[in-house]
Amino acid sequence: MFWKKKVPPPSNIKTPSELGAEILLMMHSGNIIFVSDTLAARRKDWLGGSVMEVMIVSPGHDPFFIYYENNRYYATMATNGGGLGLVEASQMFGDFEQYRTDVSMAVCASLVSLVYQKYGKDIRHPQMQFSHNYIHTNVIAYVEKLRQWYPIQHGSEEDEDATDRKLALVNSGRASITEFVAVTGPSPR
Repeated sequence: MFWKKKVPPPSNIKTPSELGAEILLMMHSGNIIFVSDTLAARRKDWLGGSVMEVMIVSPGHDPFFIYYENNRYYATMATNGGGLGLVEASQMFGDFEQYRTDVSMAVCASLVSLVYQKYGKDIRHPQMQFSHNYIHTNVIAYVEKLRQWYPIQHGSEEDEDATDRKLALVNSGRASITEFVAVTGPSPR
């Protein structure tokens, strides 16, 4: 009989909350696999346009997508420093690229833990990769027909009503939710 040794996560990976980030949703193959208590408690007419997407690929699995928010970071990035000078902004978050990498590693560790706890699958792999996305790519919205929250793709080139139009198409049955969410690759800008 082989005994599996439980391997703790590397000690240098912080949790999302230590980085000021909160995971709202996780998806796999177009299906929601996690909704945070914070998101579940929000009013159904709330639209979350300040989310960031991380795509995680583990060989042998379809991509996973994690949506998180950090309102201070988002405001800083969306306003090119959030009214702060770049020196003050970098003091708050350090190197922006490093911050996004740290958050991506933290949400990846959370995903690995969730998939193992919920499904009994160990998705860790030496070639596991993540790609973090840009701001202004998704709006989290509640889809009445599906009775679930989804990250609706909404690029910066689209008008303000794009998410509402997409929700109307899904809720009326004229479109599938998979037409408007990331399934195989990161959301377009």
